[in-house]
Amino acid sequence: MSISIAPIYKLKHDILYHIFTLNADIFDRRDCRLPHDSPLRALTTTRYSSQVCREWRSIILGSSTLWARLLDLDLLQQEEGDWRDEILRRSGETHPLWIRNTRKAMMDEMPLGLETFLLRLLDEYWDRVQKVDIFVEDWANLAARCDQLCLRPAPAFKISLLKCRHTAANPLPPRLPPFYHSLLTMRHQ
Repeated sequence: MSISIAPIYKLKHDILYHIFTLNADIFDRRDCRLPHDSPLRALTTTRYSSQVCREWRSIILGSSTLWARLLDLDLLQQEEGDWRDEILRRSGETHPLWIRNTRKAMMDEMPLGLETFLLRLLDEYWDRVQKVDIFVEDWANLAARCDQLCLRPAPAFKISLLKCRHTAANPLPPRLPPFYHSLLTMRHQ
């Protein structure tokens, strides 16, 4: 009696890694359209994949690049920051960071722990930020940091989109610094 091995377990590590990399793209348009609680979101898929078997877990946990591309703030809104910090730790110290959140996942305001985490990412890891697409309720809080950030080198930086809410009570300043013109999408609500 011979035991057959499922075809997926016959794939070489580099093929598996490529599949995991495709699944870990938070900027894939299909991922962006999924509800924040969908099990098909890149971060959730990667986490579930790391729990399939020892081999997959080893490949996924051993890849800092994968984790650096999974800073999906929609899925990191827990009160405690342990999971956010774990993903950042798994991203290593040098890999370019991808950061994203969407308006549909945010409540009336960004949770304080998540806002603190976002500001920490932009402040402490600015030189690693490669792609960022975020919605910020209180843009003034972020603006104070962005003025300083734009003066610092960002060798990995490629794509940016900042969406913010502005109302009569929370207006945008009449003149924005040049840095904002390249990354700000304004939505009046």
